[in-house]
Amino acid sequence: MAARVGPVRRFGPLELHGGLALEFGSITATGVGSDVIHRRTTWWGATLLGGGLAFTPRALQGHGALVLQVDGVVPLHRPVLLIDADVEVHRFGAIGLRAALALEMRFR
Repeated sequence: MAARVGPVRRFGPLELHGGLALEFGSITATGVGSDVIHRRTTWWGATLLGGGLAFTPRALQGHGALVLQVDGVVPLHRPVLLIDADVEVHRFGAIGLRAALALEMRFR
């Protein structure tokens, strides 16, 4: 689940998006290849700051867009993946960068 706020500027079929967002959800990790199969689920939360470019062709009549989005991500919770409760396998970074290319549906 995410909530995003920010300005949108339209230039014909192109839109420039800017925004600040909060994102919450869960992450599940499953460890395989050892004697014990580990599975853990924890919560995920992050703040995002970024922008995007959307192309809204006339053929879609305002009901869709092709979106390129780039966000800087700062996690609110940095889970650590462990084996046998003491060997650290992975820790999420303090900051990140996320890019996405998406087809967006719009309901009016």
